Amino acid sequence: MKKMTLVALATLFALPAYANQTYIAAELGKGSYSMSGNAAKHESFNDLDNVGFLNIKLGQMLNENVRYYGYLQHGGDTTSEVTYLDAKTKSNLKTYELGLGGDYLYHFTNQFYAIAGANLGMYKSHLKLDIEFPNKVNRTLLNKSNKGITTGANLGLGYTFTDHFGMEIGYRYTHFFGNDYSVELDKKYEMQFDASHMGYLNLNYKF
Repeated sequence: MKKMTLVALATLFALPAYANQTYIAAELGKGSYSMSGNAAKHESFNDLDNVGFLNIKLGQMLNENVRYYGYLQHGGDTTSEVTYLDAKTKSNLKTYELGLGGDYLYHFTNQFYAIAGANLGMYKSHLKLDIEFPNKVNRTLLNKSNKGITTGANLGLGYTFTDHFGMEIGYRYTHFFGNDYSVELDKKYEMQFDASHMGYLNLNYKF
């Protein structure tokens, strides 16, 4: 009985002190947008579907398995330039997100764990399209911002190097509601940014 008690106490003290710890993470990601509409494959927007992400999270560990957080994400500043019918077009997309999320952590060992989570937020997206004619006359064809709701889900793996410092890698899917644009070129083009797909790597600290 005494030996079992000592083993139980050793196991208890070996577990990380997760409960009530503040959690902060800096995350870098690379991915693409899912785009639809007849403008999605137009030359003027060729490179807008590939994008980098920067995400900052601040939250709380409820216990060793559950955490919640607020996040701020910059979805890149992506530019596409192409010459089209003797004119040069330049399109630029900026996207920001702000929201709340939660994760469930399944521990394989004291240090190695799997992550499954979801998030809900708001986005602001801005798309600009300029055209430069051969005579150097510039014209803005599109300059519009959208705001709406995002929902997302993520899966990943994490490793804690110490009780405070860790690293995670994973995949995040985010759906955008109402992120639609239209522009008149040789005809009317419409485009929807439906979702983003992102692989990410983050460094996190608990204190």
